[in-house]
Amino acid sequence: MGRNRFRKATGFARWLLCYFGFDAVTWPDGNIYLLEKAFSSRWLRRHELAHLMQWRRHPWSFWFRIYWQYATAGHDQAPLEIEADAYASAAIGYGTAWRTFAGKVG
Repeated sequence: MGRNRFRKATGFARWLLCYFGFDAVTWPDGNIYLLEKAFSSRWLRRHELAHLMQWRRHPWSFWFRIYWQYATAGHDQAPLEIEADAYASAAIGYGTAWRTFAGKVG
């Protein structure tokens, strides 16, 4: 995670985020794309970094796991999303007030 992996979403990444109503996405190449309005969100950056750590923990199954969880539990109840929320909140001192405080973009 040494290099700057945060990129402003343009082109396909921007379209994808807008289409699904998300503010950021972690790409399989390890880059994190954020919409302009979310680019400075410390919480969202930490949340997406948590996904990179999850990917490194389960390199062969991460994408299957997360999409399976989205399909079966929904985005907000997916265990990998809950874990990423907790990491982001703890990393910047929000306690457990993850999405209520940070919102999708604060």
